Amino acid sequence: MGFFLLKMINELIQELNGLNTNKERKEYLLSIRRNPNISRHDFRRIACNVLLDSDFIESYYKTDFVDLVKKRLKKISAFFIKFSKKIKK
Repeated sequence: MGFFLLKMINELIQELNGLNTNKERKEYLLSIRRNPNISRHDFRRIACNVLLDSDFIESYYKTDFVDLVKKRLKKISAFFIKFSKKIKK
């Protein structure tokens, strides 16, 4: 039983990696939890409950605001550097 649960948790994590924001990830897990077609003994629902109850999203997908700003500024500066090089030509 433990193997199947771990496998389902890994599958859910892969699906969560495809979503952009933590809000989307949390809504996705909550939609699985609320889905009446998935029984409460289904491994998918159990894995979902484990991820939600352990605050997995907040700990695994934690992004530091400063790092996010640094990444954005690097992208913006790279754009302007390329743009200025094109203007000089």
